[in-house]
Amino acid sequence: GDTPLHNVALWGEKKQVKLLLEHGANINARDDEGRTPLHKVIKEIESEDWLKEERIENVKLLLEKGAKFTRSDFEKFAEKHTEKDALYWLLRDASFR
Repeated sequence: GDTPLHNVALWGEKKQVKLLLEHGANINARDDEGRTPLHKVIKEIESEDWLKEERIENVKLLLEKGAKFTRSDFEKFAEKHTEKDALYWLLRDASFR
């Protein structure tokens, strides 16, 4: 199942994500389908317009704190954002593989 970080990254605010990380939440924990909190947020980033900006902030925070960002994550992110935004995060994130 989902960890608290999966749920907060998807439905919560940046400060809640930060709090869980500060208290030792595993940033790369996987759910039953093998998705990390970052995967889950990227997949659902535009499913709720009223949460889009908060989810983008959560993606940024997860990346800043060391979440693994794979090529497939980048492709999913790029599909939903401008090329400029996607390229910025690709170049910024040292963990991209």
